[in-house]
Amino acid sequence: FAGLKLKAKLELFETKLKLLLENELTHPVENLIRGNKSSTEFFPKLGKYMQAFQVKYKLNSVGQQKIPGLSDVPLLKHLFTSTSRQATAQWLIGYVRITRSE
Repeated sequence: FAGLKLKAKLELFETKLKLLLENELTHPVENLIRGNKSSTEFFPKLGKYMQAFQVKYKLNSVGQQKIPGLSDVPLLKHLFTSTSRQATAQWLIGYVRITRSE
């Protein structure tokens, strides 16, 4: 399971709008669910899109290929087995736009 949890609070600060934003991105890591948490506050402009947050997460994967039978022979298993590792990093970027409802 992977998910994004957002918690936002919009308030009036003097004459400007202030947005308090907490985010948590979770994803599976081995047999656990882990994730990054962050919080930010900024002053959005009414009707304009603004970047609210960005979260970087890394994924690591390991794969193994073998030839049945030959990879089970102790002296030959290294010749007929291959292991690959791959690491990727991705960014999730969120934008907000504050509008007035009438």
